[in-house]
Amino acid sequence: MIVEQVVKEILSELRETFKGAEPVLALYWRERNGLKVLTDRGEKWIPLEEAGAEGWVLKLMASVLVSDWEKEKESLPVNRSIQGIPGSWMATPLMGREEPLGVLSVSSPKPGAFDEQHLQLLEQFASNLSLNLENALLNAGLQKQKRGLELIRKINLQMASAPDLQALAQAALVGLAKLFEADEVWVELTEQDLLGERSEKAKYAKEFLSQAIEKGTAVIAEELEPDFPFRSILSLPLKRGFKTLGAMAIAFHAPHFFDEVELFLAETLAEQIALAIETFKFMEEKGQRVWLLSILNELYSTISRTLNPDELGESAGGLLAKVFPSKSGAIFFTSKGETKMVARWGGKLDLPLETIEAHLKSPGPFEITGPEGRPTLVAPIALNDKAMGFIVLQDTDLSQEETLLLNSVAGILAEALQKIQIHQEMENRLAEMATIYAISQQIMSSLELPVVLETIVEVLKHVMDCRAACIFLLNEETGMLEIKASSGITSHWRTQAKLRVGEGISGKAVALGRPIYVPDSLLEPDFIFFDRSVRSILVVPLKVKGKVIGTLSVDHTIPNAFTPDDERFLSIIAAQAAIAIENAALYERLKERAVALEKAYEEISELSRFKSELLQNVSHELRSPLTFVKGYVELMREGYMGSLTPEQAEALEVVSEKADLMTRLVEDMIALQRIEIEKLKLEPVSLEEIARFAVRSASLMARNAGIEFKLEIPPNLPPVMGDKNRLVQVFDNLINNAIKFSPNGGTITIRLKDIGEYVQAEVEDTGIGIPEDKLDKIFERFYQVDSSSKRKFGGMGLGLAIVKSIVEAHGGKIWVKSQLGKGSTFYFVIPKA
Repeated sequence: MIVEQVVKEILSELRETFKGAEPVLALYWRERNGLKVLTDRGEKWIPLEEAGAEGWVLKLMASVLVSDWEKEKESLPVNRSIQGIPGSWMATPLMGREEPLGVLSVSSPKPGAFDEQHLQLLEQFASNLSLNLENALLNAGLQKQKRGLELIRKINLQMASAPDLQALAQAALVGLAKLFEADEVWVELTEQDLLGERSEKAKYAKEFLSQAIEKGTAVIAEELEPDFPFRSILSLPLKRGFKTLGAMAIAFHAPHFFDEVELFLAETLAEQIALAIETFKFMEEKGQRVWLLSILNELYSTISRTLNPDELGESAGGLLAKVFPSKSGAIFFTSKGETKMVARWGGKLDLPLETIEAHLKSPGPFEITGPEGRPTLVAPIALNDKAMGFIVLQDTDLSQEETLLLNSVAGILAEALQKIQIHQEMENRLAEMATIYAISQQIMSSLELPVVLETIVEVLKHVMDCRAACIFLLNEETGMLEIKASSGITSHWRTQAKLRVGEGISGKAVALGRPIYVPDSLLEPDFIFFDRSVRSILVVPLKVKGKVIGTLSVDHTIPNAFTPDDERFLSIIAAQAAIAIENAALYERLKERAVALEKAYEEISELSRFKSELLQNVSHELRSPLTFVKGYVELMREGYMGSLTPEQAEALEVVSEKADLMTRLVEDMIALQRIEIEKLKLEPVSLEEIARFAVRSASLMARNAGIEFKLEIPPNLPPVMGDKNRLVQVFDNLINNAIKFSPNGGTITIRLKDIGEYVQAEVEDTGIGIPEDKLDKIFERFYQVDSSSKRKFGGMGLGLAIVKSIVEAHGGKIWVKSQLGKGSTFYFVIPKA
């Protein structure tokens, strides 16, 4: 899977998971000490010191959650993230097998958008992404390297067939442009004019070429000032041994940051160009170019047909046997620290390998004296200072032409071996990825912890062909490591085997937090045997969020059973296993929580039902007596039941007011019940008509309070989808509130606005205002801003609760802004029809 595809998929998944949030993937670039930032809008490079919060997380190597950036900014060591200043933000590092890969972050413009559960989910994303990303980056690099080496092989053929030095340099120039897709390329030979575009740009390029020739090392500039004719350039010397033959340069019009693969390919091509120049010059002097070209073309033809190092060695050996029929010779290839003979011709060879290997970093062929004084010529097979083998000829008395040929063959073999190694590495990596993917699918196929654990060990035992596989998990209560799953271990040990942290190989792996390999248990002091047949064991820790929770181990009945590749493979599986274990444990916790929540919900539902029935009964039981009380009080006040003294009339007026208050309370309680139970009758309605109706209804009360109404309503306001009667109730309650809390008169302004998907309404007064610490509570049922026994304004605190319930039932939202002593403004929005 290529890097671009992995990035695209993860960004899409993150955006789908965290609605309304913006994800960022920042890859760590160690060579440049910076981050390569990838978003849907493209990519950019940022130095680590300028990477803000993401750079901080990379240095910290720990997850960070900032729920409210504005409130927490004083405690943060940075003032922004890569995306700017967010409302809320979270990030987690991406860990590779050996070093950090980068940072995964998500930002939202809204404060409080993320909590610990969101962060835990992001960490799960990061764990899964790290494996896929590391493999994708590695494969992308290998593929790029393989394509580059194949192109270099073709460039070599072009240079080898060039009729003169100018044509050779021109072939190198064309190859440079193709290999790097560069905007400008130049080649300068010490005895030739500069090749490439001859313009003002060439003057600047010549400075870098001269520096490379003078210093004998690469010269890199990746972000030149805008007034340069190019923004980035790489210049390399063309060297053979200690002799510099010229320099080459590639340049880009935009800033370009050369990665490891590009630098490797550039160095390889520089070596090949220098070798081609040296060979051409020498063979031209001796008149041997046709002979050399035929031999090299035959070797290149062989290289193009095989990806097997043994076949490559045999073919090259057969070719050299024809060139040097009277000499004894051999070809050796070195791989993974082992040197192997792949071809041999002529008589008996006496080879002092230790002496040969000590000189393998020599820049060219060298002579040593073999046993019995036999002269031996060694041509190192090396690429970019990496020893890959050598060619040996004994009883030699070679001409300069033959020595140069041997050196050319060694260079071609080095290039071919590099190509084969890359191909093999890609094949191995793809096979490993397929195996890991298959294992991961099996591991992730269940969320039941026992099933997950047993699946891991069964699959591992089969894939690694070992005696046994085992999982120890740390019991946090006892501090002991206990076997929770195993395959190949007797049932007795599954229940009895327990280790302290630091005890046994698994205990040591937990204590140290790193893999431990014992190649031979008989040579390990104090080795704890659960089974005497175990000769070698490999243990890797299981980690969740940097914390070791146990170990994953495999063992075998033979010594030296496992390799570094096995350790790396088991570490990858351990990372996947730890995620699966954590997911299963989380699933168990969620199941327990779901059961508890279901029980709590049933209890709350029962209480809510009792409450509703109680309120309904109380409301209906109070309504009838209040109606009678109110009726008789009015009859008495109007004199139908006899004349009243002034004191009696005043007392009855108080009774009438209290009865009205109780009636409104009962009506509010019934209204709340209806909102919860009854469905809204939604239809397209005019919020303007509703607002004007509410103002007319409250005009008498407003005049008595010395208040004027002001309406600010734009023409052609679109209708909303609403229940007309309920929306009238919203305006009534807000306007009544505004009148009640404006004891000194003033103005109440009603505004309506079209704000996209909603129509927004505002009710603004010039009253007493609300303290800031009370604003988030005023929509709660029965809440009073002034709850003291001496409070000035009456009411039961249900009006705003009713308003909130109605607005939210419409799919809208309500909020308030207020200044003490200056008034309040209530805002609410209702979706358009």
